[in-house]
Amino acid sequence: MSWKENSIEANASPSDRVSVLLNQPEMEKYIWLQEVGKRNDLTIHIPLTPENQELQWEVYLLFHRPMNSKKTMISDLQYSGRR
Repeated sequence: MSWKENSIEANASPSDRVSVLLNQPEMEKYIWLQEVGKRNDLTIHIPLTPENQELQWEVYLLFHRPMNSKKTMISDLQYSGRR
């Protein structure tokens, strides 16, 4: 999975962490992958079991970074399509 460089826009930062939510609504199943990369990586590999590779997933990207020990800045969840 990949995305465009946009770390100069709004509150984005090259060091933002990337998390991914995979949702499979028909089977009522989801996979939450936390901190699988950084925004400036521009691409990540999502490891799936052979069983999960056969399913169609709704893919959501989330960029986030800690602001201090009690606060985290979180982007809007970005729907990336069904794959």
